Order: sequence, then C-alpha cells, then structure tokens
Amino acid sequence: MPPGSRERRAWIAAGLWLAAIYVSVYQARTLAEALRARGLLAPAVWGAFAVAGVLVGVWLMRSRPGPWPLGILAVAALVLVLCLRRIASPEEKIHFIQYGVLAGLLHGGLGNRPLWLRAPAAILLAALAGLGDEVIQRYLPNRVFDWRDVQINAAAGALVVVTAEALGLARLAARSQLSSRPKGGTSARDPIDPERSG
Repeated sequence: MPPGSRERRAWIAAGLWLAAIYVSVYQARTLAEALRARGLLAPAVWGAFAVAGVLVGVWLMRSRPGPWPLGILAVAALVLVLCLRRIASPEEKIHFIQYGVLAGLLHGGLGNRPLWLRAPAAILLAALAGLGDEVIQRYLPNRVFDWRDVQINAAAGALVVVTAEALGLARLAARSQLSSRPKGGTSARDPIDPERSG
C-alpha cells in the first residue's frame, strides 16, 4: 500500500461516517421513539454493542495480540462499562459507538503525524464533530441541544484514541523485545562464532 493511502482512506471513511451521523439526526429521534414504544430500544442499543464486540473479537482472533494488548483492551472495556452504567438513556449510550468509531477513523487519518499531535487532534476533532451534532439538533423541531451529549461524544472519542495509542505503544514494545533477542537461540553472554565451531 503506497505511503499515505491508508490515511486518505481513513479520512474518507471518517467523512462518510460523520455525514451519516448528521443526516440521521432528525430521523434518529423518530426511530428511537418507535423502538421505545415497542420495548425494543434498549435491546437494539445493546445489540449494536454486541455487534461491535463481535467485530473486536474477530480482530483479536486474526491479529492474535499478546498479553499486554489484551490487558489494555480489558481495561478499556471496563472503563466503557463504567461509563455506560452512568448513562440512563439508551439512545445516549449509542453515542459511544457513533463517536468512538469516528475518533478511531480520525486517529487513523492522522496516523503519519507524531504522537503529541495525533492523539490530541483526533480527540479534539471528534469532540468538535460531536458539538456540531448538538448544534444541528438545536435547530430541529424534534431535538434539543444538550451539553451532556457533547461530553459523552468527547468521552467516547477520548476512550478510543487513548486505547489505540496504548495498543500502538504495546506493539512497539513487543517489536523492540523481538529485535533485541539474539538470533539462532544463542545468548548474548555466550555468542557462537559459526566459523570457529565444528
């Protein structure tokens, strides 16, 4: 893959994902009320999280991460559960998927930037996108501006970006350990010169 093509694809995906969020702002309330009237709102939201969990599980099976990445993901999952427990409204919980995915895509688009810029920029852009979401809702007859939702959107983005950076650091640490190991099963204290052996 040519340098930068992955970042460009991530930016395109982020733009399409954000456009889908903004376009669905008006219909989302109608859909949520219809599901709530049938007692299906909470199951639908948890179903969305289940699908996200399955996708993460598929990624884990394909990438086979070591113990450190698994530990990082476990901590992130715990933080997510604690955040969701503090949110009573089912439709507010879905913001963690909406803006978590967006932040992940933005983070991917900034992949060639240094860490000190990449992570804060991805979090800030996701938070601003979430603020834009609420500004749009202020002018719709069936929605209202809510600072709590802005905070939830920002928290979702921060959780995903911090987790992604932690996974990246764990991956770099694993690579450095592999590269520092002596090749051929010999120890650094007792090197074997193949020309002298045998």
